[in-house]
Amino acid sequence: MIDFGYWLERGLSQPPICLSPIIPSADEMNRARKRDEGMRQNAKVYFARRQSDGAIKIGTSTYVPGRMCAITRRDPVTLLLVIDGGFQVEALLHWCFASARVHGEWFLPIPELLAYIKESR
Repeated sequence: MIDFGYWLERGLSQPPICLSPIIPSADEMNRARKRDEGMRQNAKVYFARRQSDGAIKIGTSTYVPGRMCAITRRDPVTLLLVIDGGFQVEALLHWCFASARVHGEWFLPIPELLAYIKESR
């Protein structure tokens, strides 16, 4: 069972209304927790929109400007939002918007995802 108190304890905006009926497994969340513990700095979750097709990447980085440079080398992107949180927050967001997943960490710009980004600013 996912403890959404994780969001509130870290002063994050409310978790989004989840569109996926599939709950991440305990193993998935434990892997994310271990990655968070291994990070040297506080990680940020970022949302970036690809200019070519409008897809939105939900990713994690300890240095978002560097990550944006790396992503932009392949296809220009626009940074939409950065929030506190690490791999656990990223995993929950991926789960919540799983029905809009294009591939990997890229998602269709569905109204629910765009609303979450707008409300989290």
